[in-house]
Amino acid sequence: MFLFLPAYLSASNLRQHSFMKQGSINAGCGALLLLLSFLGDASADISAPSSQLTLERIHDKEELREKRFELKWLKDGNHYTFLQKVDQGEYKNSKEIWIANAADPDDSRVLVTAGELVTADSETPLEVDGYAFSPDRTLLLIYTNSQRVWRRNSRGDYWVYSLQNKTLKKLGGANAAPSSLMFAKFSPDGKYVAYVRDSHIHVENLGDQAIRTLTTSDNSMIFNGRFDWVYEEELGIRDGFRWSPDGSAIAYWQF
Repeated sequence: MFLFLPAYLSASNLRQHSFMKQGSINAGCGALLLLLSFLGDASADISAPSSQLTLERIHDKEELREKRFELKWLKDGNHYTFLQKVDQGEYKNSKEIWIANAADPDDSRVLVTAGELVTADSETPLEVDGYAFSPDRTLLLIYTNSQRVWRRNSRGDYWVYSLQNKTLKKLGGANAAPSSLMFAKFSPDGKYVAYVRDSHIHVENLGDQAIRTLTTSDNSMIFNGRFDWVYEEELGIRDGFRWSPDGSAIAYWQF
């Protein structure tokens, strides 16, 4: 082993360097012994079935999954909303939407209860995978029953919940298969919702639920308003359309 010493390193500095090097070696040996001692003690715990890390535990869907706390700020800048699981009662473990005052942690309440998310053809609440407010905050766009497309869950069902009337409407029309809508979003005036279904962009009127298809093609290899696998995998891009600010047009990608 060779040690290169710069010209400015004097003899005294060299001795000091050697001493520091020896001290570092001693400290390193001590740290190594301490680490080996720790590993020796830990090995007994690792051998216990309850703490053994196995492939099954690593790939388990829930046990080692990271815990996330996702919140949405309201436009007033003073409040935010978040999802919270019900801890008891008939709808235990179902999700509710809460609203909280950022200035006062104790000032929080349920905005949408789990019971309000029970549909007419189900006895259990919708499993909320995501939600968005309409511009005037009178409606909620609820994303549920999500399914994986490429790397992430990008396809599912969308419901519109009225905060005033406490009613739920499913989007997509009678011909929409379960979990077939993607990237739904309110128009700027909150009267329409646009989404991708079967690789085409559709706009649904929230008043009469009439649906207008904006793109047409018989080629199944053409994607409108969405990206293919490589864009999601390499660039993290999935959603390929946006409303214009005045709601009169939609810009979208086509592949």
